[in-house]
Amino acid sequence: MDYKEMLENVRDGRMSVDEAVANLEERGFVDIGIAKVDTGRKARKGSNEVIYGEGKSAEQIISILQAMQSKHALPVIVTRLSEEKAAKVQESISDLDYRKDGRTGILGDIPEPDCDGTIAVITAGTSDIPVAEEAAVTAEVLGNHVARCYDAGVAGIHRLFAHMDMLKDAKAIIVIAGMEGALASVVGGLVSCPVIAVPTSVGYGASFGGVSALLSMLNSCASGVSVVNIDNGFGAAYQASLINHMSGSHSEKLIRGIHHVCIRCNGDKQLDDVVNFYRDVMGIPVCRHWGSGTKKGAMLDTGDGIIELFADADEQLPRGVVEHFALRTDDVDKAVEAARSAGMKILIEPRDDEVAAVEGHVPLRIAFFEGPAHEKVELFCIK
Repeated sequence: MDYKEMLENVRDGRMSVDEAVANLEERGFVDIGIAKVDTGRKARKGSNEVIYGEGKSAEQIISILQAMQSKHALPVIVTRLSEEKAAKVQESISDLDYRKDGRTGILGDIPEPDCDGTIAVITAGTSDIPVAEEAAVTAEVLGNHVARCYDAGVAGIHRLFAHMDMLKDAKAIIVIAGMEGALASVVGGLVSCPVIAVPTSVGYGASFGGVSALLSMLNSCASGVSVVNIDNGFGAAYQASLINHMSGSHSEKLIRGIHHVCIRCNGDKQLDDVVNFYRDVMGIPVCRHWGSGTKKGAMLDTGDGIIELFADADEQLPRGVVEHFALRTDDVDKAVEAARSAGMKILIEPRDDEVAAVEGHVPLRIAFFEGPAHEKVELFCIK
């Protein structure tokens, strides 16, 4: 608990004046014999101490958690916590939230994100998910929006390209890979934000328990790639959270750029002609496609925004008309309220949707309004 939170607790009656004085008079830690619990870490660092569960008994973890709970040093994360050990801890501390996939325990409520950016967590394979979930849960507890993309390694790189929107929207990306660890360099060459690479111990004999991936990542030719220790999802998430919070807490900037422009074509033949021109002549790759006939659609990625095509235009639609453009935002609902407050007509209220991709579907939140020149504007956020 930091000083501001402590004073607010006194003001709101959640803590007595004597308790606050006792906290202020402490040396910044509580000595319980087996550990000197760093109860002052949040005041110094912005987040509470994290418990490394491996190598500690359930009884030791319980004692540390109880010390932190008594000093309101929550939420607290326990990493590398086995399912068996977590069950023993829960016998004494029933509020412990255990996340089996990441072998992570959480005591206390996960806060709402307190910054605008998103941290993307990507794995090369399904076997890397335990490390990825340790990273993702840590980032969430530290107050970040987190987007996940699992099993998108270089053995089928098209799976990664289906999630380029997510990568480009991220403020920091954690790439988790074993084997030869090549995915970090691929991602580092595609994005402008920092990439934090996590080598994992996944792989056959010559991977040397993650050393092969570690050396590959350290020797990455891609700029902006940094590397943490083998299987250290927590360390990657902490670093990504610091990057994501560098611009401060929630800003008033609602719009992050133009996500796409939409062109409606007169049937699938015209749509194919448009795709062929922009792809084959202009060199813009197709990143998504779906449907057939009048339900056919496609997206082409220019690198700075998407050209979205539909085959279902009204035959009377004038040539060359852009149907609408979409603004990228982190908060569709807030942006809609801003437009409404400015007197704009809301055409479609915020709602959840999805768009077809090469691999599965991508969940979205969208809304539409009419701008001051009667232009049709979409507000667009990848969930």
